[in-house]
Amino acid sequence: KARDELLSRLKIAEGIDEDDVEPDQSEGEPRVWLVRSSGGAHALTVAIGGYVGIGWDDMDLSGAKNRDDVSDEHVKRYPTANQYTRGQEVGSICRFLFHIRPDDVVLTPDDRGRFYHGVVKGEPTFEHEEGPYRTRRIVEWHLAGASDKSALPDSVWSKHQTVIELNADEREAFHQLITTGHEPDVYGYFDMLNDGVFMELEDIQRMDSVLRSKKNIILQGPPGVGKTFVTKRLAYVLMGERADSRIASVQFHQSYSYEDFVGGYRPALNDQNQLVFDAKDGAFLRLCEQARLDPTRRYVMLIDEINRGNLSRVFGELLMLVEADKRAERHAVELPHRVAMVDRGTAVSASFYVPPNVYIIGTMNLADRSLTGMNVAMRRRFGFAELRPQFGKARFRKWLNDTKFADDENMPKSLQNEIHRRMAKLNDTIANDSSLGKQYAVGHSFFCPDPDRDPPDGDWREWYEVVVEYEIRPLLEEYWFDAPETAEREADNLKDGMPFVGDAADNGDEDT
Repeated sequence: KARDELLSRLKIAEGIDEDDVEPDQSEGEPRVWLVRSSGGAHALTVAIGGYVGIGWDDMDLSGAKNRDDVSDEHVKRYPTANQYTRGQEVGSICRFLFHIRPDDVVLTPDDRGRFYHGVVKGEPTFEHEEGPYRTRRIVEWHLAGASDKSALPDSVWSKHQTVIELNADEREAFHQLITTGHEPDVYGYFDMLNDGVFMELEDIQRMDSVLRSKKNIILQGPPGVGKTFVTKRLAYVLMGERADSRIASVQFHQSYSYEDFVGGYRPALNDQNQLVFDAKDGAFLRLCEQARLDPTRRYVMLIDEINRGNLSRVFGELLMLVEADKRAERHAVELPHRVAMVDRGTAVSASFYVPPNVYIIGTMNLADRSLTGMNVAMRRRFGFAELRPQFGKARFRKWLNDTKFADDENMPKSLQNEIHRRMAKLNDTIANDSSLGKQYAVGHSFFCPDPDRDPPDGDWREWYEVVVEYEIRPLLEEYWFDAPETAEREADNLKDGMPFVGDAADNGDEDT
Protein backbone atom coordinates (compact mmCIF):
# COMPACT_ATOMS: atom_id res chain seq x y z
CA LYS A 1 0.00 0.00 0.00
CA ALA A 2 2.82 2.38 0.91
CA ARG A 3 4.61 1.55 -2.37
CA ASP A 4 1.45 2.18 -4.40
CA GLU A 5 0.87 5.50 -2.64
CA LEU A 6 4.45 6.62 -3.33
CA LEU A 7 4.20 5.60 -7.00
CA SER A 8 0.91 7.47 -7.28
CA ARG A 9 2.45 10.63 -5.84
CA LEU A 10 5.45 10.34 -8.13
CA LYS A 11 3.13 9.94 -11.11
CA ILE A 12 1.20 13.06 -10.12
CA ALA A 13 4.40 15.05 -9.90
CA GLU A 14 6.19 13.35 -12.79
CA GLY A 15 9.56 14.91 -13.41
CA ILE A 16 10.02 16.36 -9.93
CA ASP A 17 13.51 16.64 -8.51
CA GLU A 18 14.94 14.54 -5.69
CA ASP A 19 13.72 16.96 -3.01
CA ASP A 20 10.14 16.10 -3.91
CA VAL A 21 10.47 12.47 -2.83
CA GLU A 22 9.03 12.11 0.66
CA PRO A 23 11.40 10.75 3.33
CA ASP A 24 10.50 7.52 5.12
CA GLN A 25 8.09 8.22 7.91
CA SER A 26 5.67 6.34 10.11
CA GLU A 27 2.27 6.06 8.52
CA GLY A 28 -0.09 8.67 9.85
CA GLU A 29 2.66 10.82 11.36
CA PRO A 30 2.21 14.47 10.33
CA ARG A 31 4.96 15.87 8.17
CA VAL A 32 6.51 19.31 8.64
CA TRP A 33 6.81 21.71 5.71
CA LEU A 34 8.55 25.01 5.17
CA VAL A 35 6.22 27.28 3.18
CA ARG A 36 7.41 30.72 2.13
CA SER A 37 5.60 33.43 0.19
CA SER A 38 6.58 34.21 -3.37
CA GLY A 39 6.51 37.58 -5.07
CA GLY A 40 7.81 39.74 -2.24
CA ALA A 41 4.71 39.83 -0.02
CA HIS A 42 5.28 40.04 3.74
CA ALA A 43 5.20 36.52 5.14
CA LEU A 44 3.29 37.44 8.29
CA THR A 45 0.13 38.13 6.31
CA VAL A 46 -0.25 34.41 5.73
CA ALA A 47 0.34 33.54 9.36
CA ILE A 48 -2.09 35.81 11.16
CA GLY A 49 -4.80 35.54 8.51
CA GLY A 50 -5.63 31.90 9.23
CA TYR A 51 -4.11 30.45 6.09
CA VAL A 52 -0.85 29.88 4.27
CA GLY A 53 -0.32 30.89 0.64
CA ILE A 54 2.42 30.62 -1.94
CA GLY A 55 1.96 33.54 -4.30
CA TRP A 56 2.17 33.17 -8.10
CA ASP A 57 -1.16 34.95 -8.18
CA ASP A 58 -0.96 35.36 -11.96
CA MET A 59 -1.44 31.60 -12.30
CA ASP A 60 -4.85 29.92 -12.28
CA LEU A 61 -4.20 26.69 -10.38
CA SER A 62 -7.79 25.81 -9.56
CA GLY A 63 -8.00 23.17 -12.28
CA ALA A 64 -4.52 21.66 -11.94
CA LYS A 65 -4.56 17.88 -11.50
CA ASN A 66 -0.88 17.03 -11.93
CA ARG A 67 2.55 18.46 -12.62
CA ASP A 68 1.92 18.81 -16.35
CA ASP A 69 -1.06 21.08 -15.68
CA VAL A 70 1.02 23.23 -13.35
CA SER A 71 3.92 23.38 -15.80
CA ASP A 72 1.65 24.36 -18.71
CA GLU A 73 0.12 27.18 -16.66
CA HIS A 74 3.58 28.36 -15.59
CA VAL A 75 4.73 28.50 -19.22
CA LYS A 76 1.58 30.42 -20.11
CA ARG A 77 2.05 33.04 -17.38
CA TYR A 78 5.86 33.24 -17.32
CA PRO A 79 7.06 32.37 -20.82
CA THR A 80 10.52 33.91 -20.34
CA ALA A 81 11.44 31.99 -17.15
CA ASN A 82 14.59 29.87 -17.48
CA GLN A 83 14.49 26.10 -17.09
CA TYR A 84 16.01 26.06 -13.60
CA THR A 85 13.61 28.67 -12.23
CA ARG A 86 10.63 26.95 -13.82
CA GLY A 87 11.59 23.59 -12.35
CA GLN A 88 12.03 25.03 -8.86
CA GLU A 89 8.75 26.94 -8.93
CA VAL A 90 6.67 24.18 -10.48
CA GLY A 91 8.07 21.74 -7.92
CA SER A 92 7.12 24.01 -5.03
CA ILE A 93 3.60 24.53 -6.38
CA CYS A 94 3.12 20.78 -6.82
CA ARG A 95 4.23 20.10 -3.27
CA PHE A 96 1.78 22.71 -2.01
CA LEU A 97 -1.12 21.32 -4.07
CA PHE A 98 -0.54 17.58 -4.08
CA HIS A 99 1.81 16.60 -1.25
CA ILE A 100 0.77 18.55 1.84
CA ARG A 101 -2.03 16.75 3.67
CA PRO A 102 -4.49 17.87 6.32
CA ASP A 103 -2.94 17.65 9.81
CA ASP A 104 0.56 18.24 8.44
CA VAL A 105 2.49 21.09 10.08
CA VAL A 106 3.68 24.16 8.19
CA LEU A 107 6.29 26.76 9.15
CA THR A 108 6.42 30.18 7.55
CA PRO A 109 9.11 32.82 8.25
CA ASP A 110 8.82 36.58 8.26
CA ASP A 111 11.52 39.13 7.43
CA ARG A 112 12.42 39.87 11.06
CA GLY A 113 14.18 36.64 12.04
CA ARG A 114 11.07 34.80 13.28
CA PHE A 115 8.73 32.05 12.13
CA TYR A 116 5.16 30.89 12.80
CA HIS A 117 3.87 27.32 12.81
CA GLY A 118 0.44 25.76 12.54
CA VAL A 119 -1.57 22.72 11.45
CA VAL A 120 -3.06 22.39 7.96
CA LYS A 121 -6.84 22.00 8.13
CA GLY A 122 -7.92 21.32 4.56
CA GLU A 123 -7.21 20.91 0.87
CA PRO A 124 -6.08 23.81 -1.35
CA THR A 125 -8.55 26.62 -2.01
CA PHE A 126 -8.50 29.21 -4.78
CA GLU A 127 -9.80 32.57 -6.03
CA HIS A 128 -9.86 34.55 -2.79
CA GLU A 129 -10.89 38.19 -3.05
CA GLU A 130 -9.58 39.39 0.33
CA GLY A 131 -5.87 39.62 1.11
CA PRO A 132 -2.89 38.33 -0.83
CA TYR A 133 -2.48 34.83 -2.31
CA ARG A 134 -5.14 33.27 -4.48
CA THR A 135 -3.92 29.75 -3.74
CA ARG A 136 -4.15 28.87 -0.05
CA ARG A 137 -4.48 26.22 2.59
CA ILE A 138 -6.40 26.90 5.80
CA VAL A 139 -4.09 26.71 8.81
CA GLU A 140 -4.76 26.72 12.54
CA TRP A 141 -1.80 28.76 13.74
CA HIS A 142 -0.16 28.31 17.12
CA LEU A 143 -1.71 31.09 19.23
CA ALA A 144 1.41 32.05 21.22
CA GLY A 145 2.87 33.69 18.13
CA ALA A 146 6.33 33.73 16.63
CA SER A 147 9.47 31.77 17.47
CA ASP A 148 13.05 32.79 16.76
CA LYS A 149 14.44 31.25 13.55
CA SER A 150 17.72 30.55 15.35
CA ALA A 151 15.88 27.88 17.39
CA LEU A 152 15.97 25.57 14.35
CA PRO A 153 18.98 24.35 12.32
CA ASP A 154 20.34 26.72 9.69
CA SER A 155 19.60 24.09 7.05
CA VAL A 156 15.87 24.78 7.42
CA TRP A 157 16.20 28.39 6.32
CA SER A 158 18.94 27.90 3.71
CA LYS A 159 16.67 25.89 1.41
CA HIS A 160 15.97 27.53 -1.94
CA GLN A 161 12.51 26.15 -2.59
CA THR A 162 9.37 28.02 -1.64
CA VAL A 163 7.74 24.80 -0.39
CA ILE A 164 9.90 21.96 0.93
CA GLU A 165 9.57 19.22 3.54
CA LEU A 166 11.87 19.17 6.56
CA ASN A 167 14.11 16.13 6.84
CA ALA A 168 14.15 13.82 9.87
CA ASP A 169 16.77 15.78 11.87
CA GLU A 170 15.08 19.11 11.18
CA ARG A 171 11.71 17.66 12.08
CA GLU A 172 13.08 16.35 15.38
CA ALA A 173 14.55 19.78 16.19
CA PHE A 174 11.16 21.35 15.54
CA HIS A 175 9.32 18.86 17.78
CA GLN A 176 11.83 19.47 20.57
CA LEU A 177 11.22 23.21 20.24
CA ILE A 178 7.44 23.05 20.48
CA THR A 179 7.47 20.66 23.43
CA THR A 180 9.27 23.29 25.52
CA GLY A 181 6.13 25.44 25.39
CA HIS A 182 5.44 28.97 24.16
CA GLU A 183 3.55 30.55 27.04
CA PRO A 184 3.54 34.35 26.96
CA ASP A 185 6.08 36.03 29.23
CA VAL A 186 3.64 38.15 31.25
CA TYR A 187 4.88 41.67 32.02
CA GLY A 188 3.47 44.38 34.27
CA TYR A 189 4.32 47.54 36.20
CA PHE A 190 6.38 45.78 38.86
CA ASP A 191 8.36 43.88 36.23
CA MET A 192 9.29 47.25 34.77
CA LEU A 193 10.50 48.44 38.16
CA ASN A 194 12.42 45.20 38.76
CA ASP A 195 14.14 45.58 35.39
CA GLY A 196 15.92 48.69 36.63
CA VAL A 197 13.56 51.51 35.66
CA PHE A 198 14.20 54.04 38.44
CA MET A 199 10.78 55.67 38.44
CA GLU A 200 7.89 55.74 40.86
CA LEU A 201 5.01 53.36 40.22
CA GLU A 202 2.60 56.28 39.82
CA ASP A 203 4.76 57.78 37.05
CA ILE A 204 4.80 54.50 35.12
CA GLN A 205 1.03 54.15 35.47
CA ARG A 206 0.56 57.70 34.25
CA MET A 207 2.75 57.14 31.18
CA ASP A 208 0.87 53.95 30.37
CA SER A 209 -2.45 55.76 30.69
CA VAL A 210 -1.35 58.56 28.36
CA LEU A 211 -0.08 56.04 25.80
CA ARG A 212 -3.34 54.08 25.82
CA SER A 213 -5.35 57.28 25.41
CA LYS A 214 -3.26 59.21 22.86
CA LYS A 215 -1.77 56.06 21.22
CA ASN A 216 1.43 58.07 20.74
CA ILE A 217 3.87 59.21 23.40
CA ILE A 218 7.36 60.73 23.44
CA LEU A 219 9.77 60.24 26.32
CA GLN A 220 11.96 63.30 26.51
CA GLY A 221 14.82 64.30 28.73
CA PRO A 222 18.54 65.03 28.98
CA PRO A 223 21.23 62.53 28.01
CA GLY A 224 21.66 59.49 30.20
CA VAL A 225 18.22 59.23 31.81
CA GLY A 226 17.44 55.88 30.14
CA LYS A 227 14.91 56.97 27.52
CA THR A 228 15.68 54.13 25.10
CA PHE A 229 15.82 51.62 27.95
CA VAL A 230 12.40 52.67 29.23
CA THR A 231 10.63 52.69 25.84
CA LYS A 232 10.83 48.94 25.27
CA ARG A 233 9.70 48.14 28.78
CA LEU A 234 6.81 50.56 28.45
CA ALA A 235 5.87 48.68 25.26
CA TYR A 236 5.92 45.41 27.22
CA VAL A 237 3.63 46.92 29.86
CA LEU A 238 1.23 48.11 27.16
CA MET A 239 1.11 44.64 25.57
CA GLY A 240 1.04 42.85 28.93
CA GLU A 241 3.88 40.55 27.93
CA ARG A 242 7.41 40.46 26.55
CA ALA A 243 6.52 40.10 22.87
CA ASP A 244 9.37 41.39 20.73
CA SER A 245 7.66 39.95 17.65
CA ARG A 246 5.07 42.75 17.92
CA ILE A 247 7.59 45.57 18.30
CA ALA A 248 9.39 47.34 15.46
CA SER A 249 12.26 49.76 16.10
CA VAL A 250 13.74 52.52 13.96
CA GLN A 251 16.04 55.45 14.65
CA PHE A 252 15.44 58.74 12.90
CA HIS A 253 18.35 60.74 11.49
CA GLN A 254 18.86 63.52 8.97
CA SER A 255 18.78 61.10 6.01
CA TYR A 256 15.81 59.03 7.22
CA SER A 257 13.02 59.42 4.68
CA TYR A 258 9.35 58.92 3.92
CA GLU A 259 10.38 55.97 1.74
CA ASP A 260 12.01 54.29 4.75
CA PHE A 261 9.11 54.87 7.13
CA VAL A 262 5.96 54.86 4.98
CA GLY A 263 6.94 53.49 1.58
CA GLY A 264 8.18 54.26 -1.90
CA TYR A 265 10.62 53.06 -4.49
CA ARG A 266 13.56 51.12 -3.04
CA PRO A 267 16.54 49.41 -4.74
CA ALA A 268 16.23 45.64 -5.31
CA LEU A 269 17.61 42.87 -7.53
CA ASN A 270 15.40 41.26 -10.17
CA ASP A 271 15.50 37.64 -11.40
CA GLN A 272 18.42 38.50 -13.67
CA ASN A 273 20.39 39.92 -10.73
CA GLN A 274 19.98 43.44 -12.10
CA LEU A 275 19.47 46.51 -9.93
CA VAL A 276 15.92 47.85 -10.20
CA PHE A 277 13.67 50.09 -8.10
CA ASP A 278 10.54 48.49 -6.67
CA ALA A 279 7.64 50.10 -4.82
CA LYS A 280 7.71 48.74 -1.27
CA ASP A 281 6.11 49.43 2.09
CA GLY A 282 8.28 51.08 4.76
CA ALA A 283 8.88 49.94 8.33
CA PHE A 284 5.75 51.52 9.81
CA LEU A 285 3.39 50.19 7.13
CA ARG A 286 4.77 46.68 7.56
CA LEU A 287 4.02 46.84 11.28
CA CYS A 288 0.54 48.22 10.58
CA GLU A 289 -0.14 45.33 8.20
CA GLN A 290 0.74 42.87 10.96
CA ALA A 291 -1.53 44.69 13.39
CA ARG A 292 -4.42 44.89 10.94
CA LEU A 293 -4.44 41.11 10.59
CA ASP A 294 -4.16 40.58 14.36
CA PRO A 295 -6.67 43.10 15.77
CA THR A 296 -6.95 41.65 19.28
CA ARG A 297 -3.32 42.31 20.25
CA ARG A 298 -1.31 45.54 20.52
CA TYR A 299 1.67 46.41 18.29
CA VAL A 300 4.28 49.07 19.03
CA MET A 301 6.57 51.18 16.85
CA LEU A 302 9.60 52.49 18.74
CA ILE A 303 11.21 55.61 17.23
CA ASP A 304 14.54 56.52 18.78
CA GLU A 305 15.70 60.14 18.45
CA ILE A 306 12.43 61.13 16.82
CA ASN A 307 13.35 64.81 16.53
CA ARG A 308 16.49 64.06 14.51
CA GLY A 309 14.36 63.46 11.42
CA ASN A 310 12.50 65.91 9.23
CA LEU A 311 9.18 64.91 10.77
CA SER A 312 6.86 66.52 8.23
CA ARG A 313 8.69 64.79 5.41
CA VAL A 314 9.09 61.41 7.14
CA PHE A 315 5.45 61.13 8.26
CA GLY A 316 3.77 62.66 5.19
CA GLU A 317 0.08 61.68 5.18
CA LEU A 318 0.55 59.86 8.48
CA LEU A 319 0.63 63.21 10.24
CA MET A 320 -3.14 62.98 10.18
CA LEU A 321 -3.56 59.21 10.34
CA VAL A 322 -1.62 58.70 13.58
CA GLU A 323 -4.16 60.74 15.56
CA ALA A 324 -6.07 58.59 18.03
CA ASP A 325 -9.47 59.56 16.57
CA LYS A 326 -8.40 58.87 12.96
CA ARG A 327 -7.66 55.18 13.49
CA ALA A 328 -10.46 53.81 11.30
CA GLU A 329 -10.95 52.70 7.71
CA ARG A 330 -13.21 55.67 6.97
CA HIS A 331 -10.12 57.90 7.32
CA ALA A 332 -8.02 55.87 4.86
CA VAL A 333 -5.97 57.74 2.25
CA GLU A 334 -4.51 56.54 -1.03
CA LEU A 335 -0.73 56.11 -0.92
CA PRO A 336 1.11 56.70 -4.23
CA HIS A 337 3.57 53.83 -3.90
CA ARG A 338 0.75 51.42 -3.14
CA VAL A 339 -1.06 52.50 -6.29
CA ALA A 340 2.09 51.43 -8.15
CA MET A 341 2.18 48.13 -6.25
CA VAL A 342 -1.43 47.41 -7.24
CA ASP A 343 -0.73 48.33 -10.87
CA ARG A 344 2.08 45.76 -11.05
CA GLY A 345 -0.13 43.01 -9.59
CA THR A 346 0.83 43.00 -5.91
CA ALA A 347 -2.08 41.95 -3.70
CA VAL A 348 -2.36 45.05 -1.51
CA SER A 349 -4.86 47.85 -1.14
CA ALA A 350 -3.84 51.29 -2.38
CA SER A 351 -5.71 52.92 0.50
CA PHE A 352 -4.27 52.86 4.01
CA TYR A 353 -5.17 53.75 7.58
CA VAL A 354 -3.38 53.22 10.87
CA PRO A 355 -5.06 50.38 12.83
CA PRO A 356 -6.29 51.23 16.33
CA ASN A 357 -4.05 48.55 17.89
CA VAL A 358 -0.83 50.29 16.76
CA TYR A 359 1.00 52.54 19.24
CA ILE A 360 4.04 54.80 18.80
CA ILE A 361 6.66 55.43 21.48
CA GLY A 362 9.39 57.91 20.62
CA THR A 363 12.39 59.38 22.42
CA MET A 364 13.61 62.96 22.22
CA ASN A 365 16.93 64.39 23.39
CA LEU A 366 16.46 68.00 24.44
CA ALA A 367 20.16 68.79 24.92
CA ASP A 368 21.39 68.59 21.32
CA ARG A 369 22.03 72.02 19.78
CA SER A 370 21.87 70.57 16.26
CA LEU A 371 18.20 69.63 16.58
CA THR A 372 15.08 71.68 16.07
CA GLY A 373 11.92 71.23 18.08
CA MET A 374 8.75 69.53 16.91
CA ASN A 375 6.18 71.70 15.22
CA VAL A 376 2.81 72.30 16.82
CA ALA A 377 0.98 69.88 14.51
CA MET A 378 3.20 66.99 15.58
CA ARG A 379 3.08 67.93 19.25
CA ARG A 380 -0.71 67.86 19.26
CA ARG A 381 -0.68 64.21 18.20
CA PHE A 382 1.66 62.99 20.95
CA GLY A 383 1.63 62.87 24.72
CA PHE A 384 4.91 63.81 26.39
CA ALA A 385 6.59 62.40 29.48
CA GLU A 386 9.79 63.81 30.91
CA LEU A 387 12.45 61.52 32.36
CA ARG A 388 14.78 63.13 34.91
CA PRO A 389 18.10 62.19 36.53
CA GLN A 390 17.59 59.98 39.56
CA PHE A 391 20.58 60.96 41.70
CA GLY A 392 19.55 60.80 45.35
CA LYS A 393 16.23 59.10 44.57
CA ALA A 394 15.26 56.04 46.57
CA ARG A 395 15.00 53.51 43.75
CA PHE A 396 18.35 54.42 42.22
CA ARG A 397 19.97 54.41 45.66
CA LYS A 398 18.56 50.95 46.34
CA TRP A 399 19.77 49.57 43.00
CA LEU A 400 23.32 50.82 43.54
CA ASN A 401 23.33 49.58 47.13
CA ASP A 402 21.88 46.10 46.46
CA THR A 403 23.38 45.12 43.10
CA LYS A 404 26.28 42.69 43.01
CA PHE A 405 28.80 43.60 40.34
CA ALA A 406 31.82 41.78 38.89
CA ASP A 407 33.65 39.55 41.38
CA ASP A 408 30.44 39.57 43.45
CA GLU A 409 31.18 43.04 44.85
CA ASN A 410 28.87 45.84 45.93
CA MET A 411 29.73 49.41 45.09
CA PRO A 412 31.39 51.03 48.15
CA LYS A 413 28.87 53.04 50.14
CA SER A 414 31.18 56.08 50.25
CA LEU A 415 31.36 56.11 46.44
CA GLN A 416 27.59 55.80 46.15
CA ASN A 417 27.04 58.75 48.48
CA GLU A 418 29.51 60.97 46.65
CA ILE A 419 28.02 60.13 43.22
CA HIS A 420 24.56 61.17 44.44
CA ARG A 421 25.84 64.34 46.09
CA ARG A 422 28.28 65.56 43.44
CA MET A 423 26.09 64.80 40.44
CA ALA A 424 23.11 66.52 42.06
CA LYS A 425 25.30 69.58 42.65
CA LEU A 426 26.54 69.52 39.04
CA ASN A 427 22.98 69.33 37.72
CA ASP A 428 21.96 72.28 39.91
CA THR A 429 24.81 74.29 38.38
CA ILE A 430 23.69 73.33 34.87
CA ALA A 431 20.03 74.12 35.59
CA ASN A 432 20.91 77.57 36.97
CA ASP A 433 23.11 78.49 34.01
CA SER A 434 21.19 80.90 31.78
CA SER A 435 22.79 79.43 28.64
CA LEU A 436 21.79 75.87 29.52
CA GLY A 437 18.93 74.82 31.81
CA LYS A 438 17.57 71.62 33.31
CA GLN A 439 17.24 69.97 29.87
CA TYR A 440 21.06 69.79 29.82
CA ALA A 441 21.35 67.82 33.07
CA VAL A 442 23.52 64.70 33.20
CA GLY A 443 21.58 61.48 33.64
CA HIS A 444 22.09 58.64 36.08
CA SER A 445 22.76 55.95 33.46
CA PHE A 446 26.37 57.16 33.19
CA PHE A 447 26.81 55.73 36.69
CA CYS A 448 25.03 52.40 36.24
CA PRO A 449 27.86 49.85 36.18
CA ASP A 450 27.45 46.69 34.13
CA PRO A 451 26.94 43.91 36.70
CA ASP A 452 28.76 41.40 34.47
CA ARG A 453 31.98 43.33 33.84
CA ASP A 454 32.31 46.37 36.12
CA PRO A 455 34.45 47.40 37.83
CA PRO A 456 37.54 46.17 35.90
CA ASP A 457 39.62 43.97 38.20
CA GLY A 458 37.55 45.17 41.15
CA ASP A 459 39.04 48.67 40.94
CA TRP A 460 36.21 51.11 41.66
CA ARG A 461 38.60 54.09 41.48
CA GLU A 462 39.53 53.28 37.90
CA TRP A 463 35.89 52.72 36.92
CA TYR A 464 34.78 56.08 38.33
CA GLU A 465 37.67 58.03 36.82
CA VAL A 466 37.06 56.49 33.39
CA VAL A 467 33.40 57.54 33.51
CA VAL A 468 34.28 61.11 34.51
CA GLU A 469 37.21 61.58 32.10
CA TYR A 470 35.85 59.83 29.01
CA GLU A 471 32.10 60.36 29.28
CA ILE A 472 31.20 63.26 31.58
CA ARG A 473 34.08 65.68 30.84
CA PRO A 474 33.56 65.63 27.01
CA LEU A 475 29.83 66.25 27.57
CA LEU A 476 30.54 69.25 29.81
CA GLU A 477 33.04 70.63 27.30
CA GLU A 478 30.26 70.52 24.69
CA TYR A 479 27.82 72.23 27.05
CA TRP A 480 30.26 75.01 27.97
CA PHE A 481 32.01 75.23 24.60
CA ASP A 482 32.18 79.02 25.02
CA ALA A 483 33.37 78.78 28.63
CA PRO A 484 36.01 75.99 28.73
CA GLU A 485 37.23 77.03 32.17
CA THR A 486 33.76 76.28 33.59
CA ALA A 487 33.71 72.85 31.98
CA GLU A 488 37.16 72.07 33.40
CA ARG A 489 36.21 73.28 36.88
CA GLU A 490 33.01 71.25 37.03
CA ALA A 491 34.71 68.08 35.75
CA ASP A 492 37.51 68.48 38.29
CA ASN A 493 34.94 68.94 41.06
CA LEU A 494 33.65 65.45 40.30
CA LYS A 495 37.06 63.98 41.10
CA ASP A 496 38.81 66.15 43.67
CA GLY A 497 38.92 64.59 47.13
CA MET A 498 36.68 61.70 46.10
CA PRO A 499 36.73 58.93 48.77
CA PHE A 500 37.02 55.34 47.63
CA VAL A 501 36.93 51.91 49.19
CA GLY A 502 39.36 51.79 52.07
CA ASP A 503 38.88 55.47 52.95
CA ALA A 504 37.51 56.37 56.35
CA ALA A 505 34.35 57.74 54.77
CA ASP A 506 33.52 54.31 53.32
CA ASN A 507 31.54 53.39 56.40
CA GLY A 508 29.71 56.66 56.66
CA ASP A 509 25.98 57.11 56.60
CA GLU A 510 24.05 57.89 53.44
CA ASP A 511 24.05 61.52 52.42
CA THR A 512 20.51 62.88 52.67
